[in-house]
Amino acid sequence: MENTKIIQKAYELALAIKESDVYKDYLKYEKMIQNDEVLTNILEEFNKRKSIFEEANKYGRYYPGIEKINADYQEVKIKLMKNELFKKYKEAEKQLDIINYQIETSLKGVVNIKEKHGKTSIKFIE
Repeated sequence: MENTKIIQKAYELALAIKESDVYKDYLKYEKMIQNDEVLTNILEEFNKRKSIFEEANKYGRYYPGIEKINADYQEVKIKLMKNELFKKYKEAEKQLDIINYQIETSLKGVVNIKEKHGKTSIKFIE
């Protein structure tokens, strides 16, 4: 198969994914999140607390106020995970990841791709 046919097949695969219900659900929930002011506020708070949490955990128990930082982070994380729209979004994302993993696994069964020192080598498995 010549290169253009292979590239064409890759575009067809990408188009099939974009036309799938799984991908459409993912985009639908992503847009719903962007339009949900309550959830966007929770996400902003979560990202803020996560950043503080990660910075504090670099120093572990020696960081001043670590217990409060951990508690605040866990509180907003639970609030986020309990949000129904966020749950639907994460489930749609998981389903899309499953499809991507299946495609990747199929390709790995036919092609051995290795990266070494910034160079990619491809070997076809016979």
